[in-house]
Amino acid sequence: MKGNKLSDDKEFGTDIGLRLPNGEEVWPPSDYKGFPLKTAEDRGKLAAALVQTEKDLSLKPGDFVSQHVWVQREWEIVAEFAVDDSIIAPQVQEETDGGE
Repeated sequence: MKGNKLSDDKEFGTDIGLRLPNGEEVWPPSDYKGFPLKTAEDRGKLAAALVQTEKDLSLKPGDFVSQHVWVQREWEIVAEFAVDDSIIAPQVQEETDGGE
């Protein structure tokens, strides 16, 4: 999960996950069969393991690997804050309101 800060209260980013043959999707920070998905290097190791599994099972090249699909999702976090004036001491309230 990689994020970029837009301001003090907003972040956005992109996750890359794996869609399995049964349609289930695995997203960071979870892993698949002990392989993390967080970085490109992590995903490369998983891809190599899938290719090796295909070879070990004597499957036609691409048949097993093609059933595993990389998927992408965009995310955004927006934080909203509300101030309850009733919890602010009167003198602080006057200072924040400009003495009104």
